[in-house]
Amino acid sequence: MCRRSGSPSVLPSLSAARPVRRPDSAASAARLLIAMGYGTADTGKHTGRSGEEGIVGIIHRDAFGLDRVYLQAKRYTDNAVGPEAINAFYGALQRKGTDRGVFLTSSTFTTGARAAERDFRTIVLIDGPMLARLMVSHDVGLQVASTHVLKRLDQDYFDSL
Repeated sequence: MCRRSGSPSVLPSLSAARPVRRPDSAASAARLLIAMGYGTADTGKHTGRSGEEGIVGIIHRDAFGLDRVYLQAKRYTDNAVGPEAINAFYGALQRKGTDRGVFLTSSTFTTGARAAERDFRTIVLIDGPMLARLMVSHDVGLQVASTHVLKRLDQDYFDSL
């Protein structure tokens, strides 16, 4: 049961969804960013390696792969992501020669993590509630439960008789 405009009811379902391996979380994150207009299905991928310095996915914003956005995805239920994880992700980005990244979690971020986001300016943090809203807004991971058709009288039809 989810409403298009208010997605809070999606978050409990998102958190309760069967556990997935990290590469699957990264693939979902890549699909969301592609649905949002970052890259295409041909230019987004997950690395499939969880030990890659915290980088689990890459979105190529252009066809040549020159402009990249790196992804980090954490599926937590009870723990908030702290500044240490954001600092480590930023360090991994620096070692890759870039500074653009998106850090997604099904949980929340601490105040310190949000401060790190402001300090770095090129990392975007997406927490569980925002993730649910974005997934609903961009139809990622959703199925149509029902469709309603509203009919009205076709006056032109009757006028032509």
